[in-house]
Amino acid sequence: MNLFTRLYILPFLILLGCKPSPRVIHYLNNELSFGEYSTYKLIALETENPNIPIQALVFYNQIEKGIIDNMDKKGFEVIKRPDLLVRYEFIGSQRTETQSVNAYNPYSSYRPMYYSKFIKEGILIIEFRDWKKKKLVWQGSIDLSFEDDSPSNLAYDAVQSIMETYPYLAGSDEPIDTRK
Repeated sequence: MNLFTRLYILPFLILLGCKPSPRVIHYLNNELSFGEYSTYKLIALETENPNIPIQALVFYNQIEKGIIDNMDKKGFEVIKRPDLLVRYEFIGSQRTETQSVNAYNPYSSYRPMYYSKFIKEGILIIEFRDWKKKKLVWQGSIDLSFEDDSPSNLAYDAVQSIMETYPYLAGSDEPIDTRK
């Protein structure tokens, strides 16, 4: 293979190895004055369920930690009668991928062995609602797909990606310049 052929194939190999990052979709209600918002309350319905499995509890705790960290960075305070209600929801499902491999057993014959992995897919939605006006202020979402052995900070990182699309600090009508 000559040098030109190698250089021609290289970009295609790089593109095949790159996994696209999930896209964040968001909505911002521009009819509202964002300077009115400086306090919030997190509505955490998922973690209030006493029958929730431990893996799901860890996942939801990551989401809550990500939201709280981001709201703190933007200067919002937690109070009982807030300006904003912050709510999150994960809507998902699980699918199974099964792979068979022919394995040799010296005491019998070739037998197929089956390996299964469980993949969870869904959408994580975070929204801010005006407590008094009962209007949607902002909403962000991201598609997620992960296995049980996914990195433990997957939910936290997803929240970071979503929350980057809310461009206001607490009590400010001026958007933050997020370009770096």
